[in-house]
Amino acid sequence: MAGLEAPTAWGLLLEPVAAPLLGAVAALADPEAPSPVELTRLRRLGPAELVPYALELAAARRRAAHKLESAATLLADRAGVEQASGTRVARHKARRFAALAPSRLVDLCSGIGGDAIEFAAALPQTELLAVDLDPSRARMTEHNARCRAAVADVESVELGSAAFHCDPARRDERLGTRSWRLADHRPGPSFLAQLAVRGAAGAIKLGPGLALDATPLLAEGELEFVSDHGCLVQALLWCGPLARGRGQRSATRLAKDATGAELVATGSPRRLDRVAERIARFLCVPDPALERAGLVAQRAASFDGAELAAGLGLVGAETDPADPWFAIYEVLEQMPWREERLRDALRAHDAGLVTVRTRDAAVDCDRAARALRGTGDVKLDVFGLRLGRRIVALITRQVARR
Repeated sequence: MAGLEAPTAWGLLLEPVAAPLLGAVAALADPEAPSPVELTRLRRLGPAELVPYALELAAARRRAAHKLESAATLLADRAGVEQASGTRVARHKARRFAALAPSRLVDLCSGIGGDAIEFAAALPQTELLAVDLDPSRARMTEHNARCRAAVADVESVELGSAAFHCDPARRDERLGTRSWRLADHRPGPSFLAQLAVRGAAGAIKLGPGLALDATPLLAEGELEFVSDHGCLVQALLWCGPLARGRGQRSATRLAKDATGAELVATGSPRRLDRVAERIARFLCVPDPALERAGLVAQRAASFDGAELAAGLGLVGAETDPADPWFAIYEVLEQMPWREERLRDALRAHDAGLVTVRTRDAAVDCDRAARALRGTGDVKLDVFGLRLGRRIVALITRQVARR
């Protein structure tokens, strides 16, 4: 096995010869940092060339446990897990493709197959082809999604009338880090634009931090932002028949559990045009997908909400709007941001655990939370916000929802 190539090694991990090695690696306390003694023992259990791959696989499966339902049987490396769509958002996309029921779907830049797994499950009658330039990743998708996978430059693939999903790499080659710039997407902007305008049903996965005025590409379809458990997880440009409208924006909040319904808001982005004259009784924090899509103003208008300060993104309301797109906090007290005075006020509210929240890094949340934590029984949230030239502290209690 001298000079074992990576795709071959990954394939061998699925063979019976690797079973004792994989079992031992899975039992390690930390497969990312095995001791010399552990390494020696592992090399006796299987082909020595497979040990680094087995360790990488075990580490990847552990990292995938919170993200992918198939983590225990996944063939993957850590970088692939990091880049892959999680099960919940991939399933959301698959349902949208399934509603159209295309005869053929090509998953471009498939990676380890996070999306292809759900496409295969939701579209059993659809011919699914995964394509990746990396032979190891193509091998991983083939195993994980049980679909056909090809090793190719995606720009050379003949799509015909097939539906498509494209997940371009997003790396800043100068810094070696993830990038939100469209110019750093691979394949690049010109190919993505060709995909968007070809008229076929498809979706292009983009970085959720992408500059929204940076490219005309975003006007070619529906730009959807997706949140999961309060975190912004993906931006998707839906194209052709899958788009709800050209130039449309949408926000989707995935259901908190398998039985719930997703929240969806659509419209044209606009800024909040009302700024509050004073702090209202309730502070409304929008879901990140709604905020990123520029749809906060439409929702706030339904309950006569006003922005606390221009561009801050937080909405005040005199009555509890009970809008599921917002986390609602009742304002108990407000004061200038002075920690000593704030501690006294929190003590008067019987505060115990205190969560500190801010916008635009007006305060150091972690340090302030440690400094403000009390000995009482009440969990409170403190907002440190820059309003004009002042930093204001708002002591709040989150309104519970069923």
